[in-house]
Amino acid sequence: MKLLLYSSIFFFLAHAKAGLLIEPVVGYNATKVEYDNASGTFGTGAIGGVFGGRLGLTILDTIFIAGDYIGGDLSWEPEGAINQELDGSVQRVGISAGIDMPVLPIRVWAGYFESEFSADLPSVGEYLFENGDGIKAGIGFTFLPIIDINFEYYSAEYDKYSIAGVEQNFKAVDKGAVVSISAPFSL
Repeated sequence: MKLLLYSSIFFFLAHAKAGLLIEPVVGYNATKVEYDNASGTFGTGAIGGVFGGRLGLTILDTIFIAGDYIGGDLSWEPEGAINQELDGSVQRVGISAGIDMPVLPIRVWAGYFESEFSADLPSVGEYLFENGDGIKAGIGFTFLPIIDINFEYYSAEYDKYSIAGVEQNFKAVDKGAVVSISAPFSL
């Protein structure tokens, strides 16, 4: 039975149309972060440009599995006592799997990622949110032969964050979206 299974997998892979996926991405990120501390729950919003890409495999020109990265500088707008705009950054590294619809010019995908982001508060120091992991789902529309316009929603939880190097024992939740343009090449 195992021989039949392995033979079937080998036969499928040998005859499958497999390729290399290379997909540069540039976009705009909007996020909302809620975090707890001793004084209660606080929130902050962030917006800014991001860049990155996917590198992976395509199978039968419809299914893809890829590692992906997205990062960039964000402008943070904290709520509450901090009444100023802050500079910061975000980085997300993960894996995605998806389908290019063969008949429609639509792609859908889902994935898992690990994340960290920071915001610089001049009078206090850096807010650093680390050890974040989350899920994402996206849809892309192909308008030109190699240009996709994408919308991706994500949600992540962070195990820890620190303020000016002092670790806090509270959780944070990050939910947001990325609107992007990409150019998926399958070689």
